[in-house]
Amino acid sequence: MFAIIETGSKQYKAKVGDFLTVEKLEGTPGSEIVLSQVLLVQDKTTTIGTPTIQNAGVLCEIMEQERGPKIITYKYKRRKGSKRKKGHRQWYTLLKVKEISLEGVTAKKASAAEKTSVKKVVTKKTPTKKSTPKTTSKITKDSK
Repeated sequence: MFAIIETGSKQYKAKVGDFLTVEKLEGTPGSEIVLSQVLLVQDKTTTIGTPTIQNAGVLCEIMEQERGPKIITYKYKRRKGSKRKKGHRQWYTLLKVKEISLEGVTAKKASAAEKTSVKKVVTKKTPTKKSTPKTTSKITKDSK
């Protein structure tokens, strides 16, 4: 038995006992989450959703929250004096698939609602006082 699920705008094939690395989901390690965006379930028969299967769910346990490798992008335009270097590390959640059901699954430790959207935290920078540059006077030698 397997299911095709969607989370983080990506699709994954999930079997009971598999480990999936998906984009960050809210939750702490050890808690359970239900993924309700089930597109296809194959048991003895194949059930295809339009676009999702009603009342179907995949129960997963959150194993850990981790960060992926650092990805560096570098842009360069020759003879223009233009170059730009940027780095990024994506947060990931490691899930263990516990149960696949067509009738509906409820999580025991977490809420039954799936939280697949990644919340972006925007911090506002407070303006800081810029220190005024110290003025220095030039001492010149007087010529005679």
